[in-house]
Amino acid sequence: MGAVPHLNELSAALADEPVVFLTVSSEAPLDLTTFLSDKPMQSWVASDPDNSAAQAMGVSGIPATFLINTDGEIVWQGKPWELEEDRIRGLLTP
Repeated sequence: MGAVPHLNELSAALADEPVVFLTVSSEAPLDLTTFLSDKPMQSWVASDPDNSAAQAMGVSGIPATFLINTDGEIVWQGKPWELEEDRIRGLLTP
């Protein structure tokens, strides 16, 4: 399964949970709009064409996925298809 459908499934499954999905792309805004017209995403989507966000997060390869807690700490990092609903739910439980 590709990253977009998998993340859309997670977003739908966790719609009633205190989780926000944010996708950051290195594509320019116009290119990103075109991409999203073909592959809609069930998340917030931001354009980072100069890769400043990726550099700040230490991303060395794409796609990269992070779970960030409410304290702003990265609590999980990996590829989108490695992220599972149970892992997210486990991090939601205090």
